[in-house]
Amino acid sequence: MIQLEDIAHVAYYAEDLATMSAFLADFGFVPLSQNGDALYMKGSGAQPYAHVTLAAGNDKSGMAYVAFEVASADELRRAAAIPGASTIEEVDGPCAGQRVRLRDPDGFAIHLVHWTQGAAAATVSAQPPACTAMTNTPAAKSRLGATLRPPRGPAPVFRLGHVLLHVRDIAATDAWYTRHLGLRLSDGLTEPGGDRMVAGFYRLSKADQYVDHHAIGFVEAPATLAGTAHHASFEVESFDAISAGHHWLGRRGWKPRWGVGRHVLGSQVFDYWHDPAGNVVEHYADGDVFNESTPAGFHPNSIDMLASWAPPYPGTAGTAGAQGKAD
Repeated sequence: MIQLEDIAHVAYYAEDLATMSAFLADFGFVPLSQNGDALYMKGSGAQPYAHVTLAAGNDKSGMAYVAFEVASADELRRAAAIPGASTIEEVDGPCAGQRVRLRDPDGFAIHLVHWTQGAAAATVSAQPPACTAMTNTPAAKSRLGATLRPPRGPAPVFRLGHVLLHVRDIAATDAWYTRHLGLRLSDGLTEPGGDRMVAGFYRLSKADQYVDHHAIGFVEAPATLAGTAHHASFEVESFDAISAGHHWLGRRGWKPRWGVGRHVLGSQVFDYWHDPAGNVVEHYADGDVFNESTPAGFHPNSIDMLASWAPPYPGTAGTAGAQGKAD
């Protein structure tokens, strides 16, 4: 079992890197590096970069891979022994490191990376947080003698938080990811009236350390979708940042997907958008954190499990969450 430190970055294919660069800047990323074949974008967190766009070719589209950071070079050597793994090789891009490439049961590409000394310190002039003021509540007034005036503009991205993938058989997916990468189930969705899991949200395994509710999730889907991504999600500072980013992206003419709302599983405030290549990307804030003492939860799969409150889910007649089921 490989010890993962964190999710590292995600890569997508796109035909037009210039348009993608413009969208990602409006989404809240900061450019790190670009050449003719790849665009690297950074958040303000410790990840050397959070989003990679690769020039599309040979009918390539969608998510190319997701990378996780491992704790040491020894973990890479162990990963190279997993059946079907690549040898240890140098990481492409502007930051020095090594990687091992894996394929999960649906053929989706998982990269395990170990940054060499100094790579994690690669920085650019990141945008300031959208809002750092304390919040006043009816019971406690913490912001004394100060104002709360979030700036108009993109929601500054902090880091890649998670991805959600389509899979054919979640039982096989669960077995592979828990055996090889040590992931732990935080919450599963089951068939209504049964106990067979059809979707699951998995966190890193880091003993007593609290980690995000999920770094990766899986949902069963038709064979035509298996091995593809549903979305990638990027953490921002606050509800204010999400709301400001929502209005900024709308004014800039980009295509919304769903939001703003608050999820049930993970509790995140969320906002989904389409990038210029048609991929779905999400801003989120205020998510749950669990450690090894938190047991897995199981819930009947329904539209009510998508959100506590939100606009109607695209393609449904009802409103996701507590406001009512879809027709």
